[in-house]
Amino acid sequence: MSAPFEVPDPVHAAGPLGVRVVGNSGPVVVLVHGLGRVAACWGAVAALTRDHLRLVLPDNPGLGRSSHLPVPRTIAKHAELHRETLEALGLPPPYHCAGLSLGGMVAPELAAALGDRAASITLFSSSSRESGFWRLSGRSLCRMGGRALRHLSLDHRVNMPELVRPELLSADPQLPQRLDALQRAEGFSARNGTRQLFAAMRWKIGPIISQLPQHRLVVVGSDDKLVPPHNSHRLAQLLDCPIEVLDGRGHDLGQDAPDEVARVLMEVSGAHA
Repeated sequence: MSAPFEVPDPVHAAGPLGVRVVGNSGPVVVLVHGLGRVAACWGAVAALTRDHLRLVLPDNPGLGRSSHLPVPRTIAKHAELHRETLEALGLPPPYHCAGLSLGGMVAPELAAALGDRAASITLFSSSSRESGFWRLSGRSLCRMGGRALRHLSLDHRVNMPELVRPELLSADPQLPQRLDALQRAEGFSARNGTRQLFAAMRWKIGPIISQLPQHRLVVVGSDDKLVPPHNSHRLAQLLDCPIEVLDGRGHDLGQDAPDEVARVLMEVSGAHA
């Protein structure tokens, strides 16, 4: 197995959030990570897009290189920090906003805050959050709870079987340990992750749909065990946009399908045009 691509160090003094930019030319794509992740986890995607995009990888507040910041109570306030950071980078619009899972909540709020500077939104493994929680799979939560008790831990041995396809873990059994090591190195707080979870529980996409760019896409893995695909299908209905289903892929598409994530981002942003 080849050595994993390491994303560059964060840009110095570029707004409130820790942020990396991978690539020197091409469309500007902001890619927001999900709950329980840090921006450096997008390394496999960045390795595939660096010659085609300027991929902006911010850490959500309270995690990774943004660990110095408190976690805002709302997703809209998360997005404001992302907007300030993007503007501080000085990259020219238009901006393509994308995110996975919780990042798929931040991305549309960011697009709404950017107004006509936002050209598109791409939401991976996301939910409309119309009511209740994400409509998470009860079976997945029970399985994760059982593993947590068995290992007496909350590390990636607990959640990875629910996030990626089994074949990936069989081929790369050290993946959970590498992600744990990466997140420890970057800065990860379970307490701040929980605070983000509460912010997500207060969020709904309905109030901002009219403020979003018309170029919209929802992407989901057919075998998403954590947030069942019907969540994404309902989101696409609300947004009146296409949905692309990635056959046999799970929830964490950054690990399970980095090639597909890279392809989608380049197609949506017109990087091949």
